Amino acid sequence: MVSAKKLSNKSLKYVPAPSGLHRTRLKPRRLAQTLCPFLTCQACEMTQDSIIVAIVVGSVSGVFASGLLWLLKHLFFRHFLPFYQSVTYRGSSIHGTWVAYYPLTGEEKKAFATIHIKQSAHAVEAQYIMHLGDDDGDLTFDCKGEYWEGYLSMLGRSHLRTNYSILTALLKLKDSGATMQGDVAGRHRAKDHPETIQGITFEREA
Repeated sequence: MVSAKKLSNKSLKYVPAPSGLHRTRLKPRRLAQTLCPFLTCQACEMTQDSIIVAIVVGSVSGVFASGLLWLLKHLFFRHFLPFYQSVTYRGSSIHGTWVAYYPLTGEEKKAFATIHIKQSAHAVEAQYIMHLGDDDGDLTFDCKGEYWEGYLSMLGRSHLRTNYSILTALLKLKDSGATMQGDVAGRHRAKDHPETIQGITFEREA
């Protein structure tokens, strides 16, 4: 039976290191610098406070970078791209105010509906105003749509949510750009059913 002393001596027997490796023992800080040659002594000896500061600075930098990217995206899509499209656009312009009148006899004209259009190339934003009369006032719709190949298509919702209604329109540009003619459909706010106005004609205001 091998004694404890002999077993201890055997277990502590020196084993030569493989060739190419240092046999000298490295202190912990020296070992860290050897394993991480790009770290300075200060980085290897970071305290808890410096770690917290690094985390906070990294978080703030990430939030700032995200905000900057969002701002650049907003400026690009809301300002630069519409400006570029308006400069390069070679189609017809329907920008401006368009008015549809009641088919009354004589010289008197009474407006039935008005469209204020803002155009950016093919994209269109508009306000469609229905003149319901002195008692009912006006009903305004915020519309978005597209002008393509001579046709304007729009979809809108009422500006005031207390008097909710929806509207859709398909109009064709005619008379060398002087008029637009087509159909307008929407929800009748009193009868609560779809109603279509066919063959409505809008004239461009000067």
